[in-house]
Amino acid sequence: MLILADHNIPQIKSACSGLGEIRLFDSRDLVELRRLVPTADVLLCRSTIRVDADLLAGTPVRFVATATSGTDHFDTAWLDAHGITHASAAGSNARSVAEWWVAVMLELQARERISLDGATSVGIVGVGHVGTQVADVACAMGMRCVYNDPPRERCGETPVSWSDVGFSSMEEILACDVVTLHVPLTREGGFPTAGFFGEGQFSLMHPGTVFVNAARGGVMEPAAVLRWAERGNPVVLDVFPGEPRIDPALVNVADIATPHIAGHAWDGKLRGTEMVAEALRGWIRMEPGRRVSSDLDTSGHEDTKTQRHENIEREHLPTIFRRDVYGEVLEVVRGVYDVRVDDAALRAAVEMDGEAAAAEFARLRAEYSVRREFAACDVNAAGLAPEAVKLLHALGLRLH
Repeated sequence: MLILADHNIPQIKSACSGLGEIRLFDSRDLVELRRLVPTADVLLCRSTIRVDADLLAGTPVRFVATATSGTDHFDTAWLDAHGITHASAAGSNARSVAEWWVAVMLELQARERISLDGATSVGIVGVGHVGTQVADVACAMGMRCVYNDPPRERCGETPVSWSDVGFSSMEEILACDVVTLHVPLTREGGFPTAGFFGEGQFSLMHPGTVFVNAARGGVMEPAAVLRWAERGNPVVLDVFPGEPRIDPALVNVADIATPHIAGHAWDGKLRGTEMVAEALRGWIRMEPGRRVSSDLDTSGHEDTKTQRHENIEREHLPTIFRRDVYGEVLEVVRGVYDVRVDDAALRAAVEMDGEAAAAEFARLRAEYSVRREFAACDVNAAGLAPEAVKLLHALGLRLH
């Protein structure tokens, strides 16, 4: 069996050892990929390629998996119709995105674009794997969370396991101080999200509301986002329509803009590798094998939310932190992940001409440097204010 795998899936050869012959490809070289696909039985990829009839028709590929949470780059209807099994690594990078979100909020606080305190409300649109983790860190920071997820609400679910607070209407979401999107990109079904957030939604938001999109570029109307930012309102974007050929204007008006890397922490990538390899083992009906061989210990971080809630009771956390406490926390977080670096890299990229800018956007994602999740980082707490220590611990950092 020939397994064709994206070379940007970390340690994939080790993860799939013994399952077949493994051949790596670079998703930026579509000519080479098309040459290899007709020889493969299995395709393991990331979200950088479109998996559909154009790529797979007439090939022997019978199993495809993406080492990412989203599957909007899969034509699942076509795959199902042609008997091709497909899988994803749903939730693998959820904590990574949430910690990117923390870095963003702290930067906005430092720039006086938001005031973080117990009265600050955040409307979370989409409370799946990522939205749940964002709720976790937002609550840890003393923010009040409001939830909207019509598909989950229709199923009679509650948004998060640690609270009995129910779902709210979109109108209640839009009244919050922060509106953050974490929905999949869908065009069919009862709740399509393609282009759903536009002028109508922004018209109901009060001036100064922070708009964050770390879902997919296609869920927002770019012209409406531009108008919102041009009126002086805070905008944070990690995703853009038409990637990698993005509109420089969206980057230029955003307070913070990053090249679709919110979920790119190394720990999340390793979880994605493990999940893809496990799905492949299940498809070929093999017993689960060993975890990814690595000198990085990711065990125990799959559910940092549950782990942390066992150690810290929310009612013991302060709901209002002094401004200088947020400053201390920001300096520590910058030492783990400095979102300003990714922001600067993207701004430099969009200054390039045409295809060079698109190529640089793709390179920034493909060659992303190693970033660790909070739970993998030790922090020397000496000299920090007690409240800063509590907040850092609540966010999942290991303190000594």
